[in-house]
Amino acid sequence: GRLRGAGFTDEEQRDRVELILGDARDADLNGVDIVLMYMLPEGHKALAPILEERLAKGCGTRVVVHQWPIPSWDVSASHVTNMGTRIFMYIR
Repeated sequence: GRLRGAGFTDEEQRDRVELILGDARDADLNGVDIVLMYMLPEGHKALAPILEERLAKGCGTRVVVHQWPIPSWDVSASHVTNMGTRIFMYIR
């Protein structure tokens, strides 16, 4: 499903955000600015080739993952939250 502006109270933000919920293996990623992945390392490993195919190098899309890095990808930025959770960002 698609949720336009979900969770945003500011109208300007609401018009700029669209959450797409579905099977990542089938998602249309054309024009997507950010891909957020919250899954186990096996999921990252399975989706990496799909993302590489659909997100051309240099397109600028940010891929943000929770806790475990994507094997064989170069991390653009990382952060450890005050709760010890690791966040990794990649820029395609």
